[in-house]
Amino acid sequence: MGIQEAFIALAKDKEIAGRARRILDYLFGKLGFENYICITKQEIGKEHVSREMRKLIDKGIIFKGPKIGKTASYRLNSQYWWQGNIKNLSKDRIGEITKADYLKLVKE
Repeated sequence: MGIQEAFIALAKDKEIAGRARRILDYLFGKLGFENYICITKQEIGKEHVSREMRKLIDKGIIFKGPKIGKTASYRLNSQYWWQGNIKNLSKDRIGEITKADYLKLVKE
């Protein structure tokens, strides 16, 4: 699926609306290199953040990563957007990015 198709799928998904969509849009704004996001739930908002984040994880839009100190880390599915090295995009899409790669990139 290309990025345009992914955005169409998001627009049609009735579960990714309202609060979930606002959270996703906020995460897009905080997106770091190689699609990593390090953020606290308090930074996003107060109400129902865990439930909405779980919805995004269950749908495969974001992936939960390891905690960095007390901060949660996530990674945006590369089918929705990519910010980083194009070689790593290819690796990511065929599943060659390992947990060790993930941890190394998050700590940089």
